[in-house]
Amino acid sequence: LAMAAPLIGIMPATKKLNQTDAEAKASELAAGHFQQRSRTQEEADKSQMKSQIGRSMRLHPGEIPPEATQAMEDGTLTRRSLLSSFKQSRQTPIVNQVNQLTMPEALQVWSKADDDEKEKLRPVMQLKIRRSFGTMPRADFEALRPKLEESGLIPRM
Repeated sequence: LAMAAPLIGIMPATKKLNQTDAEAKASELAAGHFQQRSRTQEEADKSQMKSQIGRSMRLHPGEIPPEATQAMEDGTLTRRSLLSSFKQSRQTPIVNQVNQLTMPEALQVWSKADDDEKEKLRPVMQLKIRRSFGTMPRADFEALRPKLEESGLIPRM
């Protein structure tokens, strides 16, 4: 039925209509992190293979897709790359997107997240805070502190 719907003029809703405010913000911000250079055919093929392996892992949890084994054997993908695909396959898209963002960008997503999304995002946000504290200039982190406190991600001082 879903495949026949477009044939009679019923089109699925656009992704934007199905996204929550936080998902839309995460998508918008993550899009800015994509490389703006053209890819070689080999890079495009590798990216497509990683996506396909990730989809297989999501659809069949606990199973190693045959294409993953083949990619490792022929050297197309590294073990590290496959582990990354495996990790991403176990997370929601919004978590994967927030992982790519800077701390200030991640806070923008957090501010639009509903309670369920915040529950999923809390571990990645707390990890981001710990990493940011060690890598951001102190003045930048202190400028974020009020927003972090307001969000409930760190205790008020």
